[in-house]
Amino acid sequence: RNLGAARARGRLLLFLDDDMLVSRENVQVTLQLHRQHAHCCINLNWVYPPDLDAAIRQNPFGRYLVHYGFTSLEGWNRGDRWDASRLFRTEGITSQYLSMERDVFRASGGYTEGFPHAGFEDYDFAKKLKKQGVAFYIYPLSVAFHNETDRLNLPAWLARKERGGETRRVAVAMGHRELALHYGPLKKTALTGITWATPLLAQLLKLAPDALYFRIVNVLLATAIFKGYTKRA
Repeated sequence: RNLGAARARGRLLLFLDDDMLVSRENVQVTLQLHRQHAHCCINLNWVYPPDLDAAIRQNPFGRYLVHYGFTSLEGWNRGDRWDASRLFRTEGITSQYLSMERDVFRASGGYTEGFPHAGFEDYDFAKKLKKQGVAFYIYPLSVAFHNETDRLNLPAWLARKERGGETRRVAVAMGHRELALHYGPLKKTALTGITWATPLLAQLLKLAPDALYFRIVNVLLATAIFKGYTKRA
């Protein structure tokens, strides 16, 4: 997993991705929230830094990431509840900026280390925590910066999504059957064909306006996940 740090202060643990930019205010808010709420996990809000956000909007792939919400925690929570004004309960966790009591972490058994790549360890961890009756919260009013400068190259991003598909298959094999992807014969044939046509689609991207560019990238994304999920062990 992409775990940059795990810091203990008193009874608390703070997990960070190694590309998070955290302020003193973020840490102070985290401590205050845990004084008010027990037996819980708390995600602080995150967005891309302003200079990075401005830079990626200058190219179509960056605009794709913004359009589909890949550049903020709110975007990753698209379709789920989001309250911009206060601390609110949520159904899952993400480890970019995650805090919890040390005893909560120990009782859960911690992260499963059997995943080949990052992608579903948070999902697995959340299920463990739920079995312990742990509450999940997001606090949107304290914002950290997620400086994901290594995610701005389309081929590298698609390669990561392919690894995510492989990890998803591993998660299903571990017992998370609800994550299973089902590819019928027609869909499997179509995605296999698109795999062979990827170089042509990459050439089309160079000339495509944003609307078409976004559609092509979505096709490439589906193909990358398919390749990873159906990859032979």
